[in-house]
Amino acid sequence: MQDEISVKPLVDILSLQLGEQVVMSGDSYVYMQGLLPVNQSDVDVALLEQKSLYLSDLRKSKSNEITQAFNNAVEAITSALPHEMVSWRNQEDEARAYIADSTTATPFIDSQVATRQLETKDELVAKIIANADAYQVAYASLLGKYQNLSNAISVATTVDELNLIVW
Repeated sequence: MQDEISVKPLVDILSLQLGEQVVMSGDSYVYMQGLLPVNQSDVDVALLEQKSLYLSDLRKSKSNEITQAFNNAVEAITSALPHEMVSWRNQEDEARAYIADSTTATPFIDSQVATRQLETKDELVAKIIANADAYQVAYASLLGKYQNLSNAISVATTVDELNLIVW
């Protein structure tokens, strides 16, 4: 384990725990004053503490990495028309209400049909619902992956386990 973790933080932890300056002398740790050897049990405790700190830092770094990857993936499915997103909920609500009752007022959709002149109201309603459903499936998939990886980060107990977690 000591090979995985640099010596400087370990020396700092030992010095803090023992209340005296500790240095490396060859392959051993010694107290600075009097050059007395440090007990192996103290080294073992310091190694465990250093490993815990390293895992905590790596866990935070992995979490940030996964969050950024999730945000990038969500942006990829929403950035094509960011201004249109403002109206997605309204479009979907009107479209679903229209499917349930074709006499329901749909001012937003009516305005789109009139100005776009690309399709009928029924065609636009079908397109809106298909797009809304596709977005929900894509977003749910990304969110599930994010939650799964976030959970894996929180339960990982080794550096190797954390390093295996990638978007």
